Amino acid sequence: MITDPFDTGPTGTFRTLCRNYPDDTVFTGADGFRSLWGPIFYRGRANATARLLVIGQDPAQTEAVTRRCLSGQAGRRVQGFVEKLGYSKSYLMINAFLYGIYNQSMALPHLNDPEIQAYRHQWLEAALAPGKIEAVVTFGTPAFNAWTAFTATPAGASATATLHFHKALHPTSDKPGGPITPEGSA
Repeated sequence: MITDPFDTGPTGTFRTLCRNYPDDTVFTGADGFRSLWGPIFYRGRANATARLLVIGQDPAQTEAVTRRCLSGQAGRRVQGFVEKLGYSKSYLMINAFLYGIYNQSMALPHLNDPEIQAYRHQWLEAALAPGKIEAVVTFGTPAFNAWTAFTATPAGASATATLHFHKALHPTSDKPGGPITPEGSA
């Protein structure tokens, strides 16, 4: 018999955001997105109890199967990092993009398209509204740029004034072909 309480899923504003999201007319497949795979909303606590906010780039293939952010190779690394920080049960992970990317050169220029940015800002405002978030970590340049755009807004500036922030490399940046190249190997 299962004795753990059932997770009812997102609550309040988060539930509304999961019901009312930009469709594939905003994230078009022709622009490098995997919109046919559907949106991947979050991982963790979408119930206003999170103390750590993690922002990734976009959901990959594994995330499309599991329907959760950061559940593949990058996710395993992020989960280990989050656990070392002591936030094993009080985190919220979202991505800069709601849909996966299959062509970065086509998709990344859309990071701050008005509808994409507005929806992402709603998630960030909802995450920060309860005032329980203590720290924010971005993984990768698109995540950092998304966070920077949010903090430039009035809502973002006021909500983030007392937060700890860390910009980290993408969790898989060290794999072959990734952006980290050892000296002398170019």
